[in-house]
Amino acid sequence: RGDDFVVRTKYTNNTESAIKLRSYVVKVYLNNSLGAYDINRMSGFGTSANPYSLNEMLDIVREVKRYGKAIFITINSATYNQRELDKINKYFRLFADSGVDGVIVSTHELTLMAKDAGLIPVASTMCGLFNGDLVNFYKKLGMTRMILPRDLSIAEITDIVRANPDLTYEVFLMRNGCQFSDSHC
Repeated sequence: RGDDFVVRTKYTNNTESAIKLRSYVVKVYLNNSLGAYDINRMSGFGTSANPYSLNEMLDIVREVKRYGKAIFITINSATYNQRELDKINKYFRLFADSGVDGVIVSTHELTLMAKDAGLIPVASTMCGLFNGDLVNFYKKLGMTRMILPRDLSIAEITDIVRANPDLTYEVFLMRNGCQFSDSHC
């Protein structure tokens, strides 16, 4: 398609809001071959949605920013090779230049790259924040927002929050369709 970055819509909300919420499947092509399909862990949903090029996605970002809203892009596969990290680093810089506020990431490498690009890093469920020690690890890297795994009990979530009350937390209540626990999908 000529672009290295293809975004596909997974869901669109049905609210009356002027801003439509979407979840994306991202494909990164390196030299016209698929280099990283799973960079946001949504590859299981295939390619049935509408494709956007990188430029179209950045136009969407600018439109969201025109409404004064924050926008975060999720890049949260379990692992990346160096070639993928190098490519993602370039995209982080494009994201920052276009007004993206931050990225929801799954690895310490992406956390550091996001901060270096001027983006706010957010800990994805793929970080496996099952206890306070893991939360502290990502906190020391500069994260202030943590998305906790779905599998935690209310008591476990309470313990984590009490140990780090200065952070912001999110927790998904529904299963994600994977038979494995978050961070092991």
